[in-house]
Amino acid sequence: MAQKEPWREFKYKYSGGNEFLKFLVMDLLSDKGVVANVYLEVPEMEIFREERNKFSKMDEQTFKENFDRYKEYISRILNKNIIPHYRLNFEGGRREPHVKNIRYLKNEHGGVIPEAYELESHPTNFSRERFQEVSFEGFNGETQIKKLKEAVGKFTEREKYKIVQIRAGLNPRDYTSDHYYDGVDYDGHLFAGGGNFEVSGNFPENFDFRRFVPKILPEGQRMLEQLVRAK
Repeated sequence: MAQKEPWREFKYKYSGGNEFLKFLVMDLLSDKGVVANVYLEVPEMEIFREERNKFSKMDEQTFKENFDRYKEYISRILNKNIIPHYRLNFEGGRREPHVKNIRYLKNEHGGVIPEAYELESHPTNFSRERFQEVSFEGFNGETQIKKLKEAVGKFTEREKYKIVQIRAGLNPRDYTSDHYYDGVDYDGHLFAGGGNFEVSGNFPENFDFRRFVPKILPEGQRMLEQLVRAK
């Protein structure tokens, strides 16, 4: 293999929101040479984002003083049939999913605020229809990426969930200083979320993501036109 290209970063802005992110998962994630993480969220959580941020910035004493407000906030989330502050996590190498706590409320010693924990982790909450978030992490190789695409497609049907973030490692397989075992001559990282799309890696000087994607469908071309290079 020739000398490795220097490390470069390319930053873009995208429009289209969930539509563009779904295109990245379904059409651009390769079945080989990619390790991918995809994060989904219940669309209704958008209306709670401002309140969630306010509570997350409170210290423990302020939170206790506003605990009645917090209970009312949690009640409104539950009324949407959403399990608040918990993520259903699937890992590519595991057969069974597991539940991760994603609370944003911590006390000054880094531990969970007891009042919030008791409220959020009550067993009845887990009878609700949907977790606040669903994540797919460490999916790698043809079989796992196929499962990932099928699962994301199913979870996003009828807007039950929306994609909020994608992270992927390009060409993560082992290589020596002069040979890539899978025949790919680049490596790097891909991130997309919040309107930002970034690709970084050992790419040629004239690299541009829109030209990097080979033989894409007309639909793919339309989606890539939503990318605008960030200065």
